[in-house]
Formats: sequence, structure tokens, C-alpha cells
Amino acid sequence: MTPGGTLEVTLWRAVAVFRLLTLAYAVGANLYDLPNVAGPGALVATLALMAAWSGVSIWAYPRATRWRTPLLATDAVITLLAIGATVLVESPARIVAGEATVPMVWSASVVLAWGLAWGVAGGLAAAALVSLANMVQRGGASDLTVNNIVLLFVAGAVVGYVAALGRRAERTLAEGVRMQAATAER
Repeated sequence: MTPGGTLEVTLWRAVAVFRLLTLAYAVGANLYDLPNVAGPGALVATLALMAAWSGVSIWAYPRATRWRTPLLATDAVITLLAIGATVLVESPARIVAGEATVPMVWSASVVLAWGLAWGVAGGLAAAALVSLANMVQRGGASDLTVNNIVLLFVAGAVVGYVAALGRRAERTLAEGVRMQAATAER
């Protein structure tokens, strides 16, 4: 049995689609660039970790109840490791020149997941973690990094808000149906 209502299941599916599409983009872009990286083995290992975690998280999130918090924490750790692995994959010169992190936009998946699970505060917290990791990996914030950070915070807040609003709407609907059934019994 999946937790939550129909809307929550639908939102987890949307996060799954986002995760798969962004994984495909990260894999394609990184493999295209494979001849230019300093650590091809680290790149392939990081992409494999991202792919494996994507499979696990897509299966587990909609089914999680008691173990959702460890799942969300693991999602954050794997995302931060994938961002950090960029120093093993790229040369310092390419990093300074603005080369993308290994996970690219895939790293926003954890922001969406935390927003869906924990509302606006969760989405913003994950956005802060991913943003900090990107700035540490870059050694600061460039215009592009700041733009990506803004997008992470907006995505986290919007998904968190929509998820919370949807849960409230489903609870209100369920209460209305219960009241109508109770009235009909009289």
C-alpha cells in the first residue's frame, strides 16, 4: 500500500520522471565528454552510483512510510558525493573554467524529493545543501552558479508548497465525504 493519497503518488511519479530525464542528460553529456576528463574511471563510477540510486529511489519513495527519513538522508548523501566527485573527474583548470559538476541538474532531484516529503522547509533545506556543495566544489559562486542556486530554491519552495497544499486538499475532501456519508446514514 502506498502512503498518502492519489496526489502524493502522482507527485512521486513526477519526481521519478524528473530524476530519469536528468540522469539521462547527465549520462549523455558526461559520456560525450569522457575523452576530455582527467578521471574517466571516477566519472563512470559516479554515473553508475547515480543510476543505481535513481532506480532504488524511484522504487522506494512511493512505498516508504516509516523509513522515508533515512531514504531522504541517503538521497542527500549520494547527491553530495556525486557533486564532490567532480574533483576526481575534472582537472582543476576545467573546474575553474566553469565545467559542470558530474550530476549536473540531476542534483535537483533531492530538492524535489525533500520538498515533496517535508514541504517548503524541506525543499529549501535540500536546496541549501546542494547549493553549498556546488559552491564548495567550485570554490565560490559564479553567475551561473548563482542562477542555478536560485532555481534550486524556487523548485524546492514550489514543490514543497504544492505538496502541502495537495495534502490539505485531499484531507478536506476526505472529511467532506465522511460528513456526507454520515448525513446520508441519518
